[in-house]
Amino acid sequence: MAKALSVLFVALLLVGCSAPEDPKQAAHVQELIKQLHADTENARWEAADELMRMGYRAKAAIPALIENLGDGHQHQLVTVAAINALLRIGPAASLPPLMEALKSDDPQIVSGALATLAGFGAAARPAVPAITKLLDNPKTRGDAASTLKMIRDFP
Repeated sequence: MAKALSVLFVALLLVGCSAPEDPKQAAHVQELIKQLHADTENARWEAADELMRMGYRAKAAIPALIENLGDGHQHQLVTVAAINALLRIGPAASLPPLMEALKSDDPQIVSGALATLAGFGAAARPAVPAITKLLDNPKTRGDAASTLKMIRDFP
């Protein structure tokens, strides 16, 4: 019986129970979130890149990363880094805020959210109704259609 309980406990840990968040790491994520609002593109890119390397542990930065999808710089380095960070954080945490971002008045944020959702492939299926609504808008139609194809075609 004790062995069965031990196996069940280990299985629960593997399925999704996680250790408490490290306070130093949480503070570092907060510093990076502040850096995402810096005046220089390089500082914002470095923050998004660092958050990308942290993956799911950087989930607190999702709203700031979504704001940076609308980073209107010519080379779009920050936008690409923000998309990569959201992809590494994963759909479990990123999907609901990205679906909300599809309602933004900023076409760059919508475009970045669509690119991120496309990168999630089939994991973004819950967003299909929201993406489908964007087919009615000539400004978002192409990106929305491409995203729907990626969601449909890639597991």
